Amino acid sequence: MENRIVLPVALQIVTDDIGWFNGRDIRCSDGPSRTGMPRRHCAEDYAMLNAIGKSIGQRINAPLVIGEWDKKNRLRGMPHASYNEAGWDMASEIDYAEAERCFDVMEKAEYLEYGFHGLLHGYWQDGISLADQEFSYPRSLDYKTKYAPASWLVPVDNAYLESHVETFFEIYNDWGFKKKIRSFTSPSSVQGGIEENRHMTATMKKYGMIYWSNQWRAVKNLCEVIDGVIFVNKAIKQQPIPWEAYGVDPDTLCDYSFAFNNGIEHAERAIYGSHWPNFLQLNPLRNTDTLDAWTRHFKKQAEIFGVMLSKDIAFCASQAVYRKRSVLEYRKDGLVIDLAAVDGAGALGLSDTFHISIENGLKPVCTKGASLSLYETRENFTTYALKRTGEPFVALTLK
Repeated sequence: MENRIVLPVALQIVTDDIGWFNGRDIRCSDGPSRTGMPRRHCAEDYAMLNAIGKSIGQRINAPLVIGEWDKKNRLRGMPHASYNEAGWDMASEIDYAEAERCFDVMEKAEYLEYGFHGLLHGYWQDGISLADQEFSYPRSLDYKTKYAPASWLVPVDNAYLESHVETFFEIYNDWGFKKKIRSFTSPSSVQGGIEENRHMTATMKKYGMIYWSNQWRAVKNLCEVIDGVIFVNKAIKQQPIPWEAYGVDPDTLCDYSFAFNNGIEHAERAIYGSHWPNFLQLNPLRNTDTLDAWTRHFKKQAEIFGVMLSKDIAFCASQAVYRKRSVLEYRKDGLVIDLAAVDGAGALGLSDTFHISIENGLKPVCTKGASLSLYETRENFTTYALKRTGEPFVALTLK
């Protein structure tokens, strides 16, 4: 029976680096990496993400880089935040007509949810780029350590982080963005251990961010709850797609696998890590040429036993906590799901509903701890929603 019942991962698309107007990677001249797209971004690029989300019923989580929206030049004089600290003048560079078009599409996109990513994604010293990670910097600021390896990087302190978050939201409010940002993704990855980065959660919570997804080798499993913030690991990319690749053919991509990846422990993941260009075309008017193929690809993942498609980042994170921390105790005629460790984690964004997939042929009846309802039916299994009634366990009878 154990192999016929599972609390699935809720697979969530997280698409980093929306927000750039210029797509070109100019790290060769100490500029930002941006998206790596060899053209400017436009409203059609946001519309494509929304179209994919609508086609699969998921609000795509899109960490936003906001520096090129800085119409009041708030980054001028801000230490380490840009490649032109003293002479920063983004206000004179913005194409305001296109920016307004992008803004209109972004705000009306029901299946696009912004996340916090950063100002310009990097760390500069006197105009020289020392790291492509906004919230990590080299132990030594010797210019010879330009693009230092990750092992040389250390986390910034909370005051530095908060200054960037505050400036981010100032620019956000300058434009009148209205969508609530409730998730955080540090540019590139997180360096160091959990204790070295624990201070970051204070700023996240202060600004309403209670979900956190990142590459982070210190977290060796699906998720962690850190001071109430649910961290969901995306340390293993779902697909071997280069970060700057565009014109990707979704029909050639592999399916989700629970197998270990090169011996790395956290092969199980709930984040479909990607970058904005991966869903785009060189000609933005052709973006939707691959919409049907992307839809097929993601819906195919939902046919894998142990996988379901997430509704949004909150859905993904909550289900991850239930999957990781629940204890399933099998009985002769059913099972009991012990939720004590789930409740003990203190997760701020935890839902009172979680999901269980059961192979077709077994019929569940909930006898205590939750109300059971049909969520979706697949070819070989059925997924049910369990809405808790307050007890620290759920009892199911299987017929």
